[in-house]
Amino acid sequence: MLLRLVLLLTVLASPAAAEKTFTKFQKDYQGPELEFLRKYCFEISSMSDYFQSGDKKVSDLAVAFYDLNDDGEDEMLVIMPFGGSAGNSFYLFQKRKGQWEVIGDNVVTSIWITGARVAGYLTLYAHLEGLRWGPARNKYWQFCRNECDYDGAVQEED
Repeated sequence: MLLRLVLLLTVLASPAAAEKTFTKFQKDYQGPELEFLRKYCFEISSMSDYFQSGDKKVSDLAVAFYDLNDDGEDEMLVIMPFGGSAGNSFYLFQKRKGQWEVIGDNVVTSIWITGARVAGYLTLYAHLEGLRWGPARNKYWQFCRNECDYDGAVQEED
């Protein structure tokens, strides 16, 4: 049985960041990025076999938008609400040259946008880990923010 997603998204940022509009995560998303999400889920992502073999639909995704780097363009935050005991797959996309690209991913039970910044990008927190901007890679990378009790190294910035 899949875990039910309980999502808490809070902006703990400066007053300027609080003035930004945050589109709450919504299921059954029907916006202009729907076709991209369909293609990503069924053809591109590492989850494509999962989508093709089961009864999972793009409408199951939880989608939100927020400008994480103050460039005037919203990034797209997507949760695939079907995971295991560790949580659900979370993907972060940014539009580059007119095309959406993955700039971060993690497994989450909840996600917070914080006020902390690296090279202008807001840091995100999940339960044990977080996602912090890595200028050398031009994308987000995972870091351990609490006591991480799993085997394997957490990605480090170059």
